[in-house]
Amino acid sequence: MNYMETSKPKGLSLSEISRLQEKYGKNEIEEEIQSTIVRFLKKFIAPIPLMIEIALVLSLIAGRWEDFSIILVLLSVNIFIEFFQEQKANKALQALKKTLTPTAIVLRDNKFSKIDARDLVPSDIVQLSIGDVVPADAVILGDGYLHIDQSIITGESFSVERKKNETIYAGSVIQRGKSLVRVVTIGADTMMGQNVDLVKKAQREEKSHFQKAVLTIGKFLIILSVSLTLFLFGFLIARGDPLIESVRFALVLTIASIPVALPAVLTVTMSIGASVLAKKNTIVSNFKAIEELAGIDELCVDKTGTLTQNKVTVFSSDVYGKFNEKDLFTYALLAITEGEKSPIESAIYRYASEHDFHKKVKQYDIDTIIPFDPTRKMTEVSAHLKNNGSPIDIVMGAPQIIQGLVVDNDNSKQLFCDVQEMAKKGLRSLAVAKKVEGVLIPVGMISLLDPPRKDSASMVAAIKKRNVRIKMLTGDHMAIGKYIARTLGIGSNHIKASVLHNLQKTKTIHDDASAITNADVFTEVVPSDKYHIVDILQKENHIVAMTGDGVNDAPALKKADVGIAVSGASPAARSASDIILLSDGLSVIKDAIDHARMTFLRMHSYATFRISETIRVVIFITLAILVFNYSPLSAVMIVLLSLLNDIPVMAIAYDNVPTQKRPVRWNMHSTLFIASILGVAGVISSFMLFYWLHISGYPVAIIQTIIFIKLDVAGHSTLYLTRTGRDHFWKRHFRH
Repeated sequence: MNYMETSKPKGLSLSEISRLQEKYGKNEIEEEIQSTIVRFLKKFIAPIPLMIEIALVLSLIAGRWEDFSIILVLLSVNIFIEFFQEQKANKALQALKKTLTPTAIVLRDNKFSKIDARDLVPSDIVQLSIGDVVPADAVILGDGYLHIDQSIITGESFSVERKKNETIYAGSVIQRGKSLVRVVTIGADTMMGQNVDLVKKAQREEKSHFQKAVLTIGKFLIILSVSLTLFLFGFLIARGDPLIESVRFALVLTIASIPVALPAVLTVTMSIGASVLAKKNTIVSNFKAIEELAGIDELCVDKTGTLTQNKVTVFSSDVYGKFNEKDLFTYALLAITEGEKSPIESAIYRYASEHDFHKKVKQYDIDTIIPFDPTRKMTEVSAHLKNNGSPIDIVMGAPQIIQGLVVDNDNSKQLFCDVQEMAKKGLRSLAVAKKVEGVLIPVGMISLLDPPRKDSASMVAAIKKRNVRIKMLTGDHMAIGKYIARTLGIGSNHIKASVLHNLQKTKTIHDDASAITNADVFTEVVPSDKYHIVDILQKENHIVAMTGDGVNDAPALKKADVGIAVSGASPAARSASDIILLSDGLSVIKDAIDHARMTFLRMHSYATFRISETIRVVIFITLAILVFNYSPLSAVMIVLLSLLNDIPVMAIAYDNVPTQKRPVRWNMHSTLFIASILGVAGVISSFMLFYWLHISGYPVAIIQTIIFIKLDVAGHSTLYLTRTGRDHFWKRHFRH
């Protein structure tokens, strides 16, 4: 939507408002509302539930009511878990929408009135002042300026200054100034609306590696069992067995081969992992994140509020000549106006109070003050001592400006050197000068920074030690990003968002992917850039985790394989995340990775066991019937064997496993191959035992009993092979 020139100083008329509302609609983010019942019923036609429902129907047909009841419970568990996760995703959208301000003061027909922000239209003139939330993307009309906190949109740690004809974004907060603005975009067309669209897109594309693994395993086992069952059914009919008995036996064999307990067992395993993390003040709102976290090899970290404290503080101070630090902060406080303070002014005031520098200010009376403005970039103040009336003139502002005003001497040269050094570090600085005998001389310089959290550096080192690469994403300028990255040891390969934009327009997808994969730090990024970075990494076969705290992080948090909201995160960020940290700092992430990798090994052990057991039972029974013309197990034994294997084996969720030093993920080719080898080995040993019992002349009932015991014991023994990996199966339980 382009900037519109239809407005007049008196504001829009009623006819213009009506026309624009008809054309552009409401200033709100529209949502396709689907009833809870419809969304719940849709869960029954998803791939995993359909697999379980097949077994449910077959149990009903075969009259296996015990099986029917158990499978129904397992189906219900899976449905409710999926539905709960979807409900949580919808909350992410609602939290984003609530960020928009509910009311606005608008000029219409030459008079101001307060209206619902949803009724704003493009070209409306809105009045904004300190504390107001910007209701729509707009352009500043007045000649004054606005100090705006737009970290909710861009993630910048410092407030920004905006003047006439510059754009401000919906959801930003006015920290200083007052002005009229003209609305240019509303609703879904705003920057905030684009964030919501990205969250919706991520929600549609969401499909975990856990879901893919379960589907792959299920598909493999169903194809195998159905093929063998159909072949066996044909053989029984051709042999002359009664049709009813043949159908019943085929159905029972099919039921037993479908891994109905697989999703439930894996979910229980993940939930136990989540309960361990809960003891560390970490909430896992999506159990699948446990499995995903085990495989992450890229961790994208938002800087502001995640690696840093999201609180501007005094980083350092430099004084020149005869002046001391107390003089510097006393003069700085004189230049700070009473009332609402900017984050920078608050940081200076807080530092002065902590060091008892603020008391000396009470000795002065202010005569005149010329407030800071973006054009002059400085504040001028004249004051005098209360006891003797001695005057004092102070100037505080951007170091580059003050540098050009002070007298040229050694102190001014030192100021110049310090300005250059602070610029390299990306620090925000203020210089203070005092007029002495008619000329300005530098007093000192105050440097400010949103400092790293105390545990950020150790967390970065610990994560890297676990072979996870860290990428820092920030809306701040390159210099600040470089300084923080260097301080925390993240990396030295930096890239600006503008470079990414050029690559997307002019280069191939390979160049874009290569730049993103190799970079350590991304600066000046907006929410769509963060989303794009995560998307490209995923397309390059990386499993990506994203940490953040603001609305601007919500799309990337939702898109990532694992979204992690840090302590103090906004409702939108928490709702879009899979894991929520309740304690300050990020040190718990390394523990979460360790626990996730151990949980994955438990899940992998069970999956390998379940595949091998299905192969063992289905192929062995088919082969035995073909060779000896009778089944080594009765129909009841087949169902009972399935239950005796799955239910006790759920204890694997508590198994002690070794901590992996590298990311672990599903390799289905390897898993299916190993499970098949174990399964075939089980078929051979079972068939040999069956053959010996048969030729020894044992009754069928005895043979079936012995084979049942053998398959049950051997099945549990197989678990000892799957849980140890490369180690020998008699190795003692691992210890944490």
